[in-house]
Parts: sequence; C-alpha cells; structure tokens
Amino acid sequence: ASLSWAAIFCACSGGIVYCWFFHRKIFRWVLGLVLVFVLATGIYSGTILPKERRSVIMKKVTLRVYTQWPLVKVALTRPYFGHGSGTFPYIVNQVKEIDTKWLGGLDVTWNDYLGCALELGMGAVLIMLGLMRGTFREVLKKRAPETTALFCGLSTIPIGIFFHSYMNYVNVG
Repeated sequence: ASLSWAAIFCACSGGIVYCWFFHRKIFRWVLGLVLVFVLATGIYSGTILPKERRSVIMKKVTLRVYTQWPLVKVALTRPYFGHGSGTFPYIVNQVKEIDTKWLGGLDVTWNDYLGCALELGMGAVLIMLGLMRGTFREVLKKRAPETTALFCGLSTIPIGIFFHSYMNYVNVG
C-alpha cells in the first residue's frame, strides 16, 4: 500500500509461501520468475541506469546496513537484558558511527528484532520468535485454504520487521 520496496517484497513473499503450500509446481515457476526478475533488475541497475540514479539506489539499499550495524555492536555489549525499555532514541544519539543529522533524526529502528535486542535483550527476541512460531503452528493445524491464506499474511510480519518498525506503529494493531 505504501509502494515501499520492502512492502512489495513482503507481499510477494506471502504469495510465494501460499504457492509453496498449495501449488508446488507453480511455486517453482514463481520462484524462478522472481530470481529472473531480481537478476534482470540488477543488470539494469548496474549497466543502464545513470550513475547519479545508481548512487541514490545504492545509498537507499545500504542505508539500513549503515545505520543498523553500529547498533548491533551496541546491542552485543549487553546481550542478555539489553539497555532498558525506551532507551533507543538516547542510544542512537550516542553512537558516533551514525550521522543522525544526515538522516534527519532516527527515532525508530527500522528493524524490530534489533530494537527488541537493544532495549530488552536477546531473551525478548526469543520470546517474540516463540510467540510467532506458536501462532503459526496453531494456524497450520487447520489445512483449509482460508487458514493457510491467513498464515501467508501472518508470514509477512517476521519478514517485514527486518525492514520496517512494525511494533512502533499503532496501525499494526
């Protein structure tokens, strides 16, 4: 809905998961088409696009790595219990590798796994993954198309929270 590259990726991943459950032959074709599309997009981006546009795309793609890797290092300094709930905005301003002025400020992690590990520790991440796993197992016990479609929609959440901060937005509820 937001025309974000990550949202489009998550929506496609839900469709691919659905094909895996119901149409294995179609799943192979869809996966092959996705790989061809990614390869064609990479070739197009690397050879045909103007250099300015390529640099903008590379900056957008590497922005998450540029901002999240220093935060991973900070999260590993207190891996068990984290730095405390609500400390993310204060920690980001203290990390020298992240230029928050260039970003226009950074108030959300863009990655809920990282935010949870940073604030509450790895135990909280494991609890979050356990809750997701339990929910998925309950949904998959019923093999009706409706529940499988629900599962495919739910499967986009653990993928999406790598790219967008779902837990910080009220509309996710």
